[in-house]
Amino acid sequence: MQHLKVFWSITYAHVPKVAKSKLDDKAVKTIFIGYKHGGYKLYNPMTKKVIVIRDVTFAEDEEWQRNAVAEMD
Repeated sequence: MQHLKVFWSITYAHVPKVAKSKLDDKAVKTIFIGYKHGGYKLYNPMTKKVIVIRDVTFAEDEEWQRNAVAEMD
């Protein structure tokens, strides 16, 4: 059951090279909200958008605190 992930945990979604410039971050801090065919469903509280992506690093020991949106920078 190692393939199951902890909901509402902090994740880092990889940003593809075509979507970033040389000095941009390689990953975006997001929140894991579920599974979707083809990848993981992630919520970005800074842009308030949901994305589906496969290339994700999970930080399951970190849990999202609803009051900590300002700290996600």
